[in-house]
Amino acid sequence: MKFVLFPTLEKLRDLYRIPLGPERFQAYIDTVVGDAKRSAHLHVAPLVQANPMAKLHALECAERWIDLGIEDCAREVFEEIQNSFDSRDPDRTVKVGFTLL
Repeated sequence: MKFVLFPTLEKLRDLYRIPLGPERFQAYIDTVVGDAKRSAHLHVAPLVQANPMAKLHALECAERWIDLGIEDCAREVFEEIQNSFDSRDPDRTVKVGFTLL
């Protein structure tokens, strides 16, 4: 089994920088769904759980997480633990991404 980080925080930050309203919601739909016809083909699946109409505190939190480098930290952890999972299911890939609920 291989864990792969699916970067989401910059996309989330970009969405929250759009003023509240229909334009932000449409940008959210376009980011998450894009041209996908099935749920397995969603572009940024972890963001399905995000609130596209969140207020300023969500933007501040996303920016804080980016500044802290949590995606880089997660990537390093995945690399460190990779060998312990390789033999269990070597053909399986698990994509992991952060979002705000």
